[in-house]
Amino acid sequence: VARRPTRSPAAGAAVREWLVKRRGGEALVFHLLRAANGAMASYHLRDVVDVLWYLATNAGPNVFGRWLGIILGGAGSGGGGAGGGHLNWDAMLAHEQKKPVKPGVKKEFLENAVKAVATNTRASQTTFKGLVKRFCGGKKIGERASR
Repeated sequence: VARRPTRSPAAGAAVREWLVKRRGGEALVFHLLRAANGAMASYHLRDVVDVLWYLATNAGPNVFGRWLGIILGGAGSGGGGAGGGHLNWDAMLAHEQKKPVKPGVKKEFLENAVKAVATNTRASQTTFKGLVKRFCGGKKIGERASR
């Protein structure tokens, strides 16, 4: 019989320290969005969105919105964050020779994703999945990532 892991306040505090104060959350969100944008097979999209949702709802809409703002190059982002300037969506797209995303599209994604996180219902989780899928190019069933 499997035992449930015990919760450790110290471990929780350490994770929060890394995610928020040391800006590791930005790196996680950036790389999960990058994976959803074509760096992984389409059948992993649900898993990626589930992890993003978990991070977003546990960090809260303000922190998650700040992470997205930094990644997407929003106002007040202050640059690169945990990746030393490497967590930039436009630079990643250019490096991977993909079309840039219009500022209005990034702004709309950020606002709607934060709104879904703030609402935090089953319906808003479904909305969040659709937002991520559309923003990251709308992966099709059976589509595979090129290696």
